[in-house]
Amino acid sequence: STFHVSVPLVRAQAPLQVHRARELPAGPAGLRILVAEDNEVNQMVVVTMLAQMGHACRVVVDGAAAVSAARDDDWDCVLMDIQMPGMDGETAARRIRELPGPRGRVPIIALTANALLEEQRAYLAAGMDDHVAKPIDMDTLRDTPRRVVATRRAESLAA
Repeated sequence: STFHVSVPLVRAQAPLQVHRARELPAGPAGLRILVAEDNEVNQMVVVTMLAQMGHACRVVVDGAAAVSAARDDDWDCVLMDIQMPGMDGETAARRIRELPGPRGRVPIIALTANALLEEQRAYLAAGMDDHVAKPIDMDTLRDTPRRVVATRRAESLAA
């Protein structure tokens, strides 16, 4: 058999601009989310998904930068890759938990392909609140930060 396929294509006026956003503004009900992710493709995927949900994002490329950003600014939550060069995500989570005041209590969500039960327990032991598995499911990425942030806020009000 021989098959022919014709796909009409239109040439774009200008190349598609891929935003390597370091910081995006939040929508009206959006969260301020710090994304610690060293892989550029994963950065683009996560930032695009979060921006579509109305969240503001700042991307850092390793655990040390995540600790600095958590120390220097207020975030609603941190999405933390686990395997990063230099300081890994578990170590960064422990360091963030050592910060004084509310910045040390920011919700931290592991963002990783390593989602076995014992690995999830290790993330919780490192001070993380939950995890989102890679490849990232849009519904999970939408629901997990909101749930974790709401839980932390409720705990703060009860204390």
